[in-house]
Amino acid sequence: MDVKVDNDRTLSLETVPADALALAAAIDRKLSKQGRVINSLRIDGTDVLAEDCNLAAIALTETAVVEVATEDARALTDRILGELDEALAELPSACHALAAVFQGNAPTEGFEPFQQLAEIWSVIKTRQLDAANIMNCSMGEITVAGQSLQQMHEELNRYLEEAVQALEANDCVLLGDLLEYELAPRAQQEAEIVAALRRHIAQQSA
Repeated sequence: MDVKVDNDRTLSLETVPADALALAAAIDRKLSKQGRVINSLRIDGTDVLAEDCNLAAIALTETAVVEVATEDARALTDRILGELDEALAELPSACHALAAVFQGNAPTEGFEPFQQLAEIWSVIKTRQLDAANIMNCSMGEITVAGQSLQQMHEELNRYLEEAVQALEANDCVLLGDLLEYELAPRAQQEAEIVAALRRHIAQQSA
């Protein structure tokens, strides 16, 4: 197997992994010691990190040509957290605005914006987890106001699920209350979560 990492062939694997998933894991373990992560992975000219690729279903051969591009892990997490700073700026006000819609005279106008808000929030939580995973941080060990990020994440999910159920039941009063009194304060906390992640990563990297 011909493995090139950033056009360098010095990285070697003890055995030929059975599939692309095992290959990515083996390469990632070696890169983590260097403070780097996989940015792209191509096998015989095909990008196997695309969203529609099932890595475990891609078998490997000894003649496979593997091309890996990497990125500095700390630089990547800094970029992710920086993007989150921008995304979070409008989140609390969006919750308050939607609450007002559901408590107003035309509550059904808030249905689609709420679904969009839930999707955006899901992406935000995923990116926070990405940053933590890249730096091998445990969300259960990082705290904000005495509560772990893992607990905060689980609590948010419960309220979002309750809000979705209220939406499906056309219970606009409950949905407005959840947005105003439960989700808006948690939207405000997202900036604190990102700050806590940034501090933890900085301490770990020091």
